[in-house]
Order: sequence, then C-alpha cells, then structure tokens
Amino acid sequence: MASDLGRHLKNGEVIISSKQPITTNLYSYTHPNFPFIAHHWGFGVIAYGIFKVVGFNGLTIFNATLSFLTVVLVLKYSAKRVGLAYTCIGFLLVLPLFVYRTEIRPETISALFVILTIYLLAGNVRLRYKLILIFILQVLWVNIHVFFVFGLFLSTTYLVTLIVRANYQRARYVLILLIAQLLATLLNPYGLKGALYPLQILNDYGYRIIENQTPFLLLKVIPSPIYYYLLAISAVTILLITLSIGSAIKKDLFYTVVSVVFLLGSLKMVRLMPYFAIFALFSLSYCFYTLNQKIGDFLKKLIVRPIVQTLLGGVGFFVAFVLVSTNLYNPLTNLGLGLMPKVSGSADFFKENNIQGPIFNNYDSGGYLIFYLYPKQKVFVDNRPEAYPSSFFKTEYVPMQENDNIWTSLSNKYGFNVIYFYRLDYTPWAQPFLISRIKDPVWAPVYVDDYALIMLKRNPTNESIIKNHELPKELFRY
Repeated sequence: MASDLGRHLKNGEVIISSKQPITTNLYSYTHPNFPFIAHHWGFGVIAYGIFKVVGFNGLTIFNATLSFLTVVLVLKYSAKRVGLAYTCIGFLLVLPLFVYRTEIRPETISALFVILTIYLLAGNVRLRYKLILIFILQVLWVNIHVFFVFGLFLSTTYLVTLIVRANYQRARYVLILLIAQLLATLLNPYGLKGALYPLQILNDYGYRIIENQTPFLLLKVIPSPIYYYLLAISAVTILLITLSIGSAIKKDLFYTVVSVVFLLGSLKMVRLMPYFAIFALFSLSYCFYTLNQKIGDFLKKLIVRPIVQTLLGGVGFFVAFVLVSTNLYNPLTNLGLGLMPKVSGSADFFKENNIQGPIFNNYDSGGYLIFYLYPKQKVFVDNRPEAYPSSFFKTEYVPMQENDNIWTSLSNKYGFNVIYFYRLDYTPWAQPFLISRIKDPVWAPVYVDDYALIMLKRNPTNESIIKNHELPKELFRY
C-alpha cells in the first residue's frame, strides 16, 4: 500500500490521455503548481499499459520476468568470466541484497539495463551495432528512471580503465559509445533539464525517506537484519579484493572500481544495494577464482577432512536458518500474484460512502490515494519529496503531527474533512499523532484495517456516515 506503483499507474493514465508530459504537482491540492519533472514517466506508461490488459497479476509477472532475466544475464556473464562454481558462491552471498527491493518499481528495469550496458561495453559486438543498441537503450532509460546516469557512469569508468591499461583502440570505441549515450539523454520530454535532473533531484529534499538513508542510521531506527548483512558483505568484499589486489588491478580493474563505488553508494543510500549486489557478485566470484589459483591445492586437502565438512555443514545450516527466520532472505515472503489481500478495502469504503475532501493523508499513503481517487480527490502530500518545497515538510507536514496547536491552525487553514492515514507509518510523530486524533472529540474513526485508518470530522456533511460506521474507542489500544 505504501508503494509508488499507484502513482506510476496514474502517471501513465494521465500522460496517455493528455498526450503531454507532467510538469507540475497536479495530484496535490497543497502545491498543485509546483514544478515537477516526471523522470520515470515512461515506466508509468509501460505499467499502465500492462495493467489495462492483464491487471495487477500481469504487472507482478512482468516485474518477476524482468528480475529473472537480470539474474540470468548476470550469472551467465559472471560464469563466462570465472566459471559457474565461483559465480554460484558469489551469488548465494549477495542474494539477500539482490532481493532487497522486489516491489514493482522502475528500479527493476534499471537493474536489467545495467547488465545490458555491461554486455554492450565488454561484449564482442561490431561497433555500429553497439552504437545503435546503446543509443536505443539510453533513450529508453532516460525516460524510464533517474538511474539512467548509471549507464553514463559505467561507460565513463570503462573508458578510464581502458586508458589506464593503455588499450587506446578499444578506448576510442567506448568514447564513441559514451558520446552516443550523452546525446541520447537529451531525448526526453524535458530536454536538457531532464538530462541534468539526477544532479538536482536531492537538492531540495525536505523529507527523509528510508531508501535514501545510510544503513548506520537505519540500524538505529529500524534495526533490520538486512542492514547488518550489507555491512558484512561490504567487509567481505573489501577483504577479498585486498587479498586479490594485484590481480584485481591488473585484470579486473573496471569491476573492482565499480564494485567499490556501489559499495560506498550503498553505505550512503541503501536503495543502491541491489546494484552493489550485481558488481559485488562479479568481484567476489573473481576473487574466489584468483584465490583458488593461489591456495586451491591447500583448500582441497583441507575440505576433505570430516571435521571441516561437518563444520561447514553446520555453518551452512545456521546461516540458512538465520536468513529464513529473520526474513533476511525468505523466498516464501509475499509470494503470490497481484495485490495483497484487502489492500483496496479502504479505497472502496471511501468511494462507496462518497466521502469528500479535503483529505489530510500521511506521506506513505499518497500514491495509493492518487491511484484510487484522483482526479475526484487530490492529496495533501505523497511520497515525492521533490514535488513539494522543502519548507512544506519542515513548517507544515511534520510540525502539524507533533504539535496540536499547529494541527488545529493548519486544519482550519486547509479545512480538512477526512484523515486518511497509513497505519504502519513508524516515523517518530505518526503514532502519537494518531493517538491524539483518536482522543480528539472533533474526529470520528469510521474505518480501520491492517493498512489504513479513516477518520471523519464531526459535521453535518459526515453525520450519516459517522452514525452508520463510527468505531468504538475501545477498539484502539494506546
């Protein structure tokens, strides 16, 4: 429910119907004219097209197919470099990072485009075909997701490493590909602004979102095992690269550099973990390969000893138990097609009872409401910090949930008629705010499920709905 998918689908619907790019924050009544670049507009069009034909089940299959294809291409490429055995060991280590963000998002396409770019840069394909394919790939990428900059980064890094290794002929070819990519980034509805948008998107973020935080901060706030695992794999990657540093620099410089860059990026912003996983796999499998060349005979003698085999089996069982029991990696979690059960319940209640705005909603529920209610109702806020001035979050959105006086003042200003709140919002201010509103005689709770709470203002407009649906205060524990 807190996913971005609803907004992406609405983007696609709006763009297809209007045949124009989205340039303002049209979904919000608080800042409808705030300039906005929908850098992922292409994903919205693709997702909406699939949704109209085969629904949410089809979107799930589409996303899973892209993920599967990405994994297959990554494994095939790595196996060609160092062999399947070393690749499988590396893949098992990075798998929990690979599946960190499995929701239907444009990141899934970006991950696929990352490995396709690697194939085009390093593969033995004629230059003219490479040029055409990488240009088309970059045009698609710049219109689907802001991570199109990864394509430019990979080409630039590959070019530099070729120059360092004095492979000037191949470097000239890669330079031509890089120029093609740069030109391709201009082919978007926003032109140069769209091409430069990745450099600006974080400049005026007034709200912290989880995926843009460091694992160190998140371990203090949301101590999930996945962040410990990220730190562990980062340490293992650095250790093995250090042990294989000579060969890594001479023969595997590009992948070593990119692995370290994405490692550092993941420690800065956890949303980069799946991309770190791709290149950590390349580096780890290569390090296993080179270390085996050095100490392989010793390991073979060691591993045949019963005590070593017993120890390895015990460690493997323990690791598997920890992964599954902590949900760090559990292939059965959220297994299935389409929406989770009863996700649409609150929206159905909203529409069946013809509830009217203005709505006060929290950040996480914005995309959901946009999908189900726009254009009849607009949202107070949604999960696009770049679509709102930073002052909005700092002087209104957060303070109004922390201070009842500010809430009363802004409630009067905007004339809120309904509160729609995603219940699993665990920001420091969210749960105290909900408790205050439950106690507030001005507001009546009329709907609750595993995802959302709906409250209506006690006024003549809502009188009949409250009479028929008001929930007893005893239902809520605080």
